[in-house]
Amino acid sequence: MHATPAIPASPARITTIVFEYTGTAPSATVIGPASGQRYRFNRPGERLAVDARDRPGLMAVAGLRWVR
Repeated sequence: MHATPAIPASPARITTIVFEYTGTAPSATVIGPASGQRYRFNRPGERLAVDARDRPGLMAVAGLRWVR
């Protein structure tokens, strides 16, 4: 009987995407629903790199726009 070599698990690949704050308030803080990461937008027009897993939830937030 021959043992089958184990296939090494690949590390989880986390990619980032960019969101822009387009709201009218001076700043906004949101929590990524998938990652639990806190994102702080300090002014309208500011762009932040966010965990790609948070995209669906952040797309539903008024004042945030997915840039890339």
